[in-house]
Amino acid sequence: MDLNITYSSPPPNFTGDPSLEEWKQKPHVRYLLIIGYATVILLNVIGNPLVCLVVAMNKNMRNVTNLFIANVAVSDFLVGAICMPLTLVNNLKAGWVFGRVMCTVLPMIMGMTVTASVLTLVAIAVDRYLAVMRPTDDKISNKVTCVVIAGIWTAATAIMIPAGVMSEYKDEDGHPTCHENWYFVDSKQAYSISLFVFCYLIPLSAISGLYLRAGVRLYNRTVRRQPSPNDARNDRGSNVQKLGNKVRVFKMMVAVVVLFACLHLPMWIANLINDIAPPEKQGREVLYKYIYPIAHWLAYANSCMNPFVYAVLNRNFRQGFRRAFMPRRAPRELEAPKVTYKRAAVADQQDRVEVQCRLGQESPMDSRLLRPLPSPVTLEAVNHDSRPVTPPATLEVANHDCSPGDPNFLQDDNH
Repeated sequence: MDLNITYSSPPPNFTGDPSLEEWKQKPHVRYLLIIGYATVILLNVIGNPLVCLVVAMNKNMRNVTNLFIANVAVSDFLVGAICMPLTLVNNLKAGWVFGRVMCTVLPMIMGMTVTASVLTLVAIAVDRYLAVMRPTDDKISNKVTCVVIAGIWTAATAIMIPAGVMSEYKDEDGHPTCHENWYFVDSKQAYSISLFVFCYLIPLSAISGLYLRAGVRLYNRTVRRQPSPNDARNDRGSNVQKLGNKVRVFKMMVAVVVLFACLHLPMWIANLINDIAPPEKQGREVLYKYIYPIAHWLAYANSCMNPFVYAVLNRNFRQGFRRAFMPRRAPRELEAPKVTYKRAAVADQQDRVEVQCRLGQESPMDSRLLRPLPSPVTLEAVNHDSRPVTPPATLEVANHDCSPGDPNFLQDDNH
């Protein structure tokens, strides 16, 4: 599979074709490319860093599944920050404009991001499967998760080394090109089929099987454990709540996998057609002018959709995004005055209570008259005296202007 071609430029046997170059320079084509790519890039570079930020800033979210989700966000961010801008520029310019080094490096980066994403989705499926099928087993630690993530990126790099090694940069008559140059056509076809099988077909089949078995088990548990009004007061209610959390995470990850499979499938089909059974000239024009650009955009658009899935289907991510966009107001940097309570003498026998609050030495008094009490009120001093205390006619809230030795002093008890 010609990765730097499928993600950034036309195949070599069609590079430099006057009709294609002229088509790429049409205003409506350029506008569509700029608007489509810019929209995905903007959503990508905002949403995926937010996912990583929410996981990093919330200690209770640093679990195995969320660490894998953050890894998918990193992979998607690389697509939006590196692959898409270079693809857009290359589509708007004639020929390869990024030089010899990028001709080798860029195909590897593009393939690594896709491979790392699908392998991480497999790891999440395994984690969710174990959480549902073996809930009593020891959980995977975060250290082991980080080791798995490092292994995922190592494997993704190793898989994409041939794409970088076989990329060839040429500058013929001032028209630079970059494409994969395989010595044997059979080798290129074998590599393309291998990528499709090991980076798409087998991973998604494994994910489907794991989620199918886990889904059946969750369904059976949900049917057997219908919550009752008294469940919240016992251990069974706690188990039902945990089961509900697993169901919600399960639904969210299934949605992520379905989006990945559907949006990347057109790109894989176009690559296989081009490498295994390349069409004739008229068919190539349709493939390179229409099918490839749409397939590219769909595959790239997947990199910006996951944050929306998390926001819709996961309450923790939704709250984290809300706090990131609408942080709470900082509290006023004013010390709250220390308040004590002093019982004042009864001025007269009225059915009204005057509450006087003094917030500072220089603050004026603020008095409010309350409606007559419907019946006498008996107050009991908590943890001090079990005898009834007659409510005072006047309560005065003041700064520490009464000493603890005053018999009318009431100590505030927070127990």
